[in-house]
Amino acid sequence: MDHIGDRGGAIAALRRATAQDPALGRAQLKLAILLLARGDAADRDPAFNAAAAAARHLAPDDPAYARGDAVPRLAQTLWAADRWEDAITLLRGLARQRPAARDAAFNLAFALSEASHYHEALAAWRRALALAPEDPDALVAVANTLVNIGDHDGARAAYLRALAVPGARGRAISSHLMASLYDGSLTDQAVFDAHRALAAELGAGAAPAIRRPRPAGRLRIGYVTADLHRAHPVAQFIAPILAAHARAGVDQRVYLNAARRDPGPQAAEIIPVHALDDAALARRIAEDGVDLLIDLSGHTRGNRLAMFAHRPAPVSASMIGYPHSTGAPQIDWLIGDAAMHPPGAALASERIARLPNGFLCFAPPPGMPEVTGDAPQGGPVFGSLNHL
Repeated sequence: MDHIGDRGGAIAALRRATAQDPALGRAQLKLAILLLARGDAADRDPAFNAAAAAARHLAPDDPAYARGDAVPRLAQTLWAADRWEDAITLLRGLARQRPAARDAAFNLAFALSEASHYHEALAAWRRALALAPEDPDALVAVANTLVNIGDHDGARAAYLRALAVPGARGRAISSHLMASLYDGSLTDQAVFDAHRALAAELGAGAAPAIRRPRPAGRLRIGYVTADLHRAHPVAQFIAPILAAHARAGVDQRVYLNAARRDPGPQAAEIIPVHALDDAALARRIAEDGVDLLIDLSGHTRGNRLAMFAHRPAPVSASMIGYPHSTGAPQIDWLIGDAAMHPPGAALASERIARLPNGFLCFAPPPGMPEVTGDAPQGGPVFGSLNHL
């Protein structure tokens, strides 16, 4: 019916068929596609349900896996709706039926990594690497996944392989340095020396950004992060700081290096910058007249440490997102406390600003219930906050 322009009739017929037999994978697939194409808000959840049913019941050798874009589109839709396992089921089918397709291999490997299926992800990334031996994403992902399964020896070898590929080196540096924090075979001095040596390459030779003169007035602070979604610890720890500084009259901007974002804190202007290269982002920050630019990522995913080499603000600092010195010469200050960076014993390329009462300000995430009742007397009180 859809071929003759009667989309509504086709949807009704498919709904009747799938109501009678929910295991009709091809019918569920077509129903999900038509509901999504219609674009009505009321169709959103039924479309997701039909897509999930298609993932469960579509035959492994169904031709839809081998050709066309229907299954890839549905997998992407399910992923965006946080129905990860159903999306992964479809992506497995795509990778199985399209063994030579780079996108099928990479999408499955990425999804498995994000869902913490690390052993299966490692095999998927290795298949992806076989299709594209010098791909930066695959080279670094293999090493990262080896870290996640505890194989630090294998990870070191994989990082060295990635560092030897010119197109992957810049991306591998931060991943390698972050992984070194978890490698028990390395001394503190060795970890710091690696940070100082490799981080110096990030943004090396960058031309200084031209800063726009700004009349004296309120202090203007810029934050650079990829981690503003509410489930991330950085978002939870920075929220009270933004709120307090807003009350104090500080002008604040968050340069968000992520395509997807939650509503975010209301105490600062949120500026999406994931589409800007380092030079363009530095120009934007310099034109904004930022006085103090703070990195919230360190060497974690989505960082823009190389951009800081353009020196878009008079003073730069790093805090919250990385439990170590960045090693990057373009970062002036490391904001922490005496417990994190003991006086006389801290290894850091930056000057250390030690806050007196701890540098982390926790704010309960939205929806967290209030603490009620009196604390029990006479003994320790245990609490558990986890993902069980």
